[in-house]
Amino acid sequence: TDALQAERQLAGIADSFLHHDRDIPARADDSVVRVAPGVTSIVRRARGYAPHAIKLGQEGQAVLALGPHLKSTITMTRGNRAYLSPHVGDLGTAPAVTFHRQTAAAMQAMLQTRPRLIACDLARDFASTRLAEQLSAELDLPLVPVQHHHAHVAAVLAEHHREEPVLGMALDGHGLGPDGESWGGELLLVEGARFERLGHLSALPLPGGDRAAREPWRMAAGALHVLGRGTEIAGRFDTEPLAPALAQLLASGEAGATSAAGRLFDAAAGLLGISRSATFEGEPPMLLEGLVGNGARATGAYELREGILDFTALLARMADCSDPAQGAGEFHATLVQGLTDWALAAARRSGIGTIALSGGCFLNAYLARELPPGLQAEGLEVLMPRALPPNDGAVSLGQGWVRQSAYELFAQTVAIHPPLLPVHTETDYRAQRQAGEVPTLDELRMHQNSVWPWLRPVYDPAGEGHLRIELRALPAGPSVVDMFANAAFYVGLAEGLRPYLNDLLPAMPFGYAKYNFYRAAQFGLDARLVWPNFDRHQLQEIALPRLLEQLLPIARNGLDRIGLA
Repeated sequence: TDALQAERQLAGIADSFLHHDRDIPARADDSVVRVAPGVTSIVRRARGYAPHAIKLGQEGQAVLALGPHLKSTITMTRGNRAYLSPHVGDLGTAPAVTFHRQTAAAMQAMLQTRPRLIACDLARDFASTRLAEQLSAELDLPLVPVQHHHAHVAAVLAEHHREEPVLGMALDGHGLGPDGESWGGELLLVEGARFERLGHLSALPLPGGDRAAREPWRMAAGALHVLGRGTEIAGRFDTEPLAPALAQLLASGEAGATSAAGRLFDAAAGLLGISRSATFEGEPPMLLEGLVGNGARATGAYELREGILDFTALLARMADCSDPAQGAGEFHATLVQGLTDWALAAARRSGIGTIALSGGCFLNAYLARELPPGLQAEGLEVLMPRALPPNDGAVSLGQGWVRQSAYELFAQTVAIHPPLLPVHTETDYRAQRQAGEVPTLDELRMHQNSVWPWLRPVYDPAGEGHLRIELRALPAGPSVVDMFANAAFYVGLAEGLRPYLNDLLPAMPFGYAKYNFYRAAQFGLDARLVWPNFDRHQLQEIALPRLLEQLLPIARNGLDRIGLA
């Protein structure tokens, strides 16, 4: 906020203003760190932390990740570093959305890097996703949405430099699932860009949508409905004018549903009478946590079946509990007990011994303190966010890290290259997978065989299915000698130019490569091509024989470096 904005916005509450004689070119909120016995958590990563880089386990192309809607940050990756912006915040106002866009531009300018890919949340109604779509169109870059809880877990893996498959437990307030439902209590198997939903918390009604997150009595009413006690709603919440109508909505079955752990906390707070309406985000769970004493006792009031963790029995105890402090203790202790059993069952089924914990619910000091030791005592390795907050402030890093994978290759070619030979089959690929078969993915296979890159990923269902990288220079012919010469020139040039790719690629948009292709096909060695000038860092038109004179020594040096000359 600049001086003029401060005076305008605070005129009603401030008598005078003391300004510095220097403007603030890049604003940053104060960082917030929560320190508790045995647990230290970053709540908001801003001044003093950002934009210091997070080192990644491997290098990848530059990605601009726009983050989620709440507690938003922006991540820009370059090489093996990820740079997170300071805390931007919730994108529910026009000034916040403007600042979010300004931050995206500032990150690119600061790093002097043009992204090769835009990543965003799966939810298209998020302001961050709308900005991602705009930038994708403006910069002519592929756009890859990342599921919210996948990104939560991926952020932890990025921080800990893990590439192998791990279990991920993501507990927060909301994230759109691929099925269009509200997720938030998730147990995932994550391997780079691939994730599988192994389980989730049993869904609760979400009467009123987002409003239920601000009015916990609504979640409590939904819990009573699930318990078969819907007739109690109007009397129990008699100070709420909409309680009778809400009971009717729940009885009609038309209320939405959510598996979010944050809403489970809200339901407990509402049932215990701790909070009916929140004055700020997260207030009811914080009040609930504040009542937990040293004698919290687990009750075993939950059920685990086929990956679904059901706390209906625990909510029944909360509905009948007359002592909020006792109820708060039972809720937290039983929650940890159930989550532990849930994770251990998944570890036994999958054979995976590492679990990453993330999501805003892990700012709950009791949960963050008690759950990891229980899992570790059973032999699991537990990864927790340390350099980043467990809440949505880390989601942009997860979005950026997920893109460093094989899936990125397919997503990029689908986004950039329109289909030349449209193919559509009636095959149900999910049914194939559920039946234990290898999905044939006919449309993707046809598309991958008709795109421009010489080096391209190809999915093949042969055998048990595999991914291969095809070098299309080899069959370019026309003779065997030509095939070897083409391949040697291509491989040598790729290695020789590798140190300069970050400068060359932004200067050579795909449209010019396409132009060169048609020129070469039409005129052969007489063609004049558009190519970056190495000395002046700008495009030039150059005769093909002269360009070859420049590139052949680079190709030879490249082959020398890899021992093939």
